[in-house]
Amino acid sequence: LVQMQGVGQNNKGALVLAATNVPWEIDPAMRRRFEKRVYIPLPDLPARVHLFRNMLRENSDSLTAANFDELGEMSDGCSGSDVSVVCREALMQPLRKCQTATHWVKCDAEWRTARQLGLGAAAAAALPHLMPCPPGTPGAFEKKLYDIDNPKEVLPPETCMDDFRHVMGGATSTVAAEELEQFVKWTEEFGQDGSA
Repeated sequence: LVQMQGVGQNNKGALVLAATNVPWEIDPAMRRRFEKRVYIPLPDLPARVHLFRNMLRENSDSLTAANFDELGEMSDGCSGSDVSVVCREALMQPLRKCQTATHWVKCDAEWRTARQLGLGAAAAAALPHLMPCPPGTPGAFEKKLYDIDNPKEVLPPETCMDDFRHVMGGATSTVAAEELEQFVKWTEEFGQDGSA
């Protein structure tokens, strides 16, 4: 809550203020009435790592602590919104792998194949799930997703670091360096830095 001078009958009220991504377009007369003009910069490395961890906390993935650190590094210059888009796209990759798969292998609920479990052919056939795999995988058979009789058998693979690398292969930041310079310049002239 921030008091806004000159609004209302006296200076005792409080007013909730909103944020803008174009502060330089605020009318100078209005700008003078804002007691606080704070610039919130893009998230730094620890904040980006935290964003990735937080956005993925309820999903199944095979990411390690080192992977999250790498994601933080790869997302330099990204906003919180950019990180959210990357996460949503990466989480869709396992489904896309299923849609384009030509080969499948039987597995259990933890993505372990008969070979990993040390099972014979008869026991392998009893495994409850199918997951996409590359051609040549031991125990794999050729089939398209839409030819699988029981879709409930399909178990999409866990989201992995390669999914994020694939998504982040192109540009991920929606904030241009020129825009950041404009924010800094405006803050130096009219506001205060909110990063501390």
